Amino acid sequence: MRKLLLSVCAAFATLFVAAGANAKVGDPVLLRSFPIDAPTPAAGISAPTPGSVYSNFDGTFVGASTNNNATAANPITRLVADDLTPVGGGLVSEFSFSVANFAAAPVTARALVRVYLDNAGTPGALIPNAGFDFDPEAFPAGQVSIFTVTLSPANSFILPTTRFWAAISFDNVDPDSIDGTTGATAADLNQLGQGIWNPPFVGTSSPAFFRSTNPGSYPAGSPPGSLFVFGGTNPPPANFGWEFVVVPEPASLGLLSFGVVGLLARRRR
Repeated sequence: MRKLLLSVCAAFATLFVAAGANAKVGDPVLLRSFPIDAPTPAAGISAPTPGSVYSNFDGTFVGASTNNNATAANPITRLVADDLTPVGGGLVSEFSFSVANFAAAPVTARALVRVYLDNAGTPGALIPNAGFDFDPEAFPAGQVSIFTVTLSPANSFILPTTRFWAAISFDNVDPDSIDGTTGATAADLNQLGQGIWNPPFVGTSSPAFFRSTNPGSYPAGSPPGSLFVFGGTNPPPANFGWEFVVVPEPASLGLLSFGVVGLLARRRR
């Protein structure tokens, strides 16, 4: 009985791993790249991953947009976020995002991904464990690339059932290089952004997006900024490429916690 109790408690504890603002995981895996001006059939993913609670990569690819505002004195772009309303919540087992490079040459940079709770229509608190500073990646010239990240329970996070914000910025930090940078200039970083797909196939998103007032990755949450929509004739909704896959969490946690209480009660008899 004691061994069973310890194993159940250990499993319970695994789901409540200590939160970190910048969880370190392995490198994102490249799913595919295609030219920014590619026709729709050549872009995106054919179907949502099973277990997706939000996914729009199988929608129509409508273009890409840059983050901008990096300077030589502060070589990091502004943070750009999209509001996503999932069809359910749970423990995230993997997620995917896109990076667009408008430059005529590859740009090596870090993608800094943040997932925030909603705060009255703008990004609020960082979801515990949902800040990712990925290793530098050489993003191909003139291409939109789709990456996927697989998470273990130790570096995962719990997605709410209500609206949240998925955000990304880019910098040139490389702790393993001699000078601590990838060599990318502010002008290079300003060529990076995200691809746009519409409509979402799983979940929903409003036509607007959020952009921070100043450059930064905002690991503490609640970045200052404003909502925007794309201008021009027949502008597309600002639905950037994201997919979140979960392991259903509320029911399993409820059963597990009930089992722990029951075992403790039996132990006291």
